[in-house]
Amino acid sequence: MKILNSFESYIDTYNPWKNTYALSRSLLGFSTLLVLLFNSADILFSYSANNVTCENVYIPTAFCFANKYSISFEVIRYLMIFILALVVIGWRPRYTGFFHWYICYSIQTSALTIDGGEQIATVLSFLLIPVTLLDSRQNHWKIKDINYESFTKKIVLFYLVTIIKIQVFVIYLNAALERLKNKEWAEGTAIYYFFSDPVFGLPDYQLNLLNPLLESNYIVVITWLVTIFEL
Repeated sequence: MKILNSFESYIDTYNPWKNTYALSRSLLGFSTLLVLLFNSADILFSYSANNVTCENVYIPTAFCFANKYSISFEVIRYLMIFILALVVIGWRPRYTGFFHWYICYSIQTSALTIDGGEQIATVLSFLLIPVTLLDSRQNHWKIKDINYESFTKKIVLFYLVTIIKIQVFVIYLNAALERLKNKEWAEGTAIYYFFSDPVFGLPDYQLNLLNPLLESNYIVVITWLVTIFEL
């Protein structure tokens, strides 16, 4: 009974409308915004532009609609950039939350994605939809020192945010532990191969500048720091 009372007291003072929620949501939107800012539609659809249809997906993406109605993918890209800019600055989370997820979903489903980041952004933005729908503020950076929401709303928000935390916890724990099964990560040379990779790697001029570091023994420390940071 004492534990239950303590939990109720905690929920009664629970307040998700703080800068951690705002910063997390803005960073999530900013990561996708960078993808769209620095990659044209020709790059995002370099292998799939002629194969984007609504036939093989349960939820049609923005790009398959664009393809169906002969709308330029570049127009869709600029529209997504505009919406994600609103997400980053925190404008009306109740209205932008769903569109944030739909943009991530459209990119992950229709465009060329190869590093896994888009999948994570899609999952987290989806889990944030109920949270944003309950957020009536004009801007998510407008911090509320005290949460005057109803107890029911507080407990729903608590569980939603907890599920998101568990999801992120599992992602990083799995990434760190699974990475150690890879020979290059265990030996501490993976970062060298990563930066030298023709797809993920650095441009030649940057690679030439960093080669002395990448070919030194310090690369082992740098590689292991990535795994330690994830843990």
